[in-house]
Amino acid sequence: MTSEPLAGKISLVVPVLDEAPNIAPLCDEVRSALAGRDWELVFVDDGSTDGTFEAIRAEHAIDEGIRGVRFRANAGKSAAYAAGFKAARGDIIATLDGDLQDDPTDLAKLLARLAEGPDLVVGWKTAGKSSPLTFVLSKVANLLLRLVSPLRLHDMNCPIRAMRKEVARSLDLRADLHRYIPLMAASRGFSVAEVPVANRPRQHGRSKYGGSKYLKSATALLGVGLYLRYSERPMALFGTLGLVSLLAGLAVCGTVVVHFVAFDANIDDDIPTLILGAMLVLVGMQFIAIGLLAEIVVRRIRVAADLGPSEVIEEL
Repeated sequence: MTSEPLAGKISLVVPVLDEAPNIAPLCDEVRSALAGRDWELVFVDDGSTDGTFEAIRAEHAIDEGIRGVRFRANAGKSAAYAAGFKAARGDIIATLDGDLQDDPTDLAKLLARLAEGPDLVVGWKTAGKSSPLTFVLSKVANLLLRLVSPLRLHDMNCPIRAMRKEVARSLDLRADLHRYIPLMAASRGFSVAEVPVANRPRQHGRSKYGGSKYLKSATALLGVGLYLRYSERPMALFGTLGLVSLLAGLAVCGTVVVHFVAFDANIDDDIPTLILGAMLVLVGMQFIAIGLLAEIVVRRIRVAADLGPSEVIEEL
């Protein structure tokens, strides 16, 4: 894919949940890290209850380049990214977490690498997870990801990234698919690179994640792989399964009929086999019907990253 020179406004999208004490320090660090560049900072408040959006509003009053999107209730990080990407006005969209564990000064390295040609640059936290257990789990999860995905990244779910706006606009972020942003981008033909970044200890609040997130990340990979391969053409999956089952059922039933007609076999002895063949035919027809319905849904309802008015209740 042809890459364009790095230029224009940088939109930094930061999902936050109950991170009120971290808002002002993060804004100060971003101002310093992006000094001299055209930038905006878009916080997405994912249903916080600790005054996080009030802290965002206070920063917006000081600097209109600091903006906020507020959810009525917690909708998850994928929904937060989707809303932030929609609200972003920049040509380059970057992300990081709002807990101060990501160092905004690393954005310069990501932007410099992005200028060399890739469409998406993701960070690689070489060391320093919140605990030895989560560090080991992260290593295991990323090893599994590298084994089953075409991308050879060390840290697939690193939250600090920089991408061209067309990458962000192309992402279908639902459920926990934000964990696989690099994989989704690569599946759409965008080039992906990574650079080492720092990981700092949390200073305020508590982590929203436990070791279970790595298990979810690893076990969800199969679903993501099937989704990326068949979401736009579900008939390719269900139709294939249905056709195989249908042909197998017809072959079984045909064999029973041939034995009965040509070899004068006792039909009573083949009743279980006949039932098996009939079941395979019915299952095959059901798979094909599901595939047809899925094709109709996909063609009529193109999934978009837009959020309904019931989720976003305020935007600065």
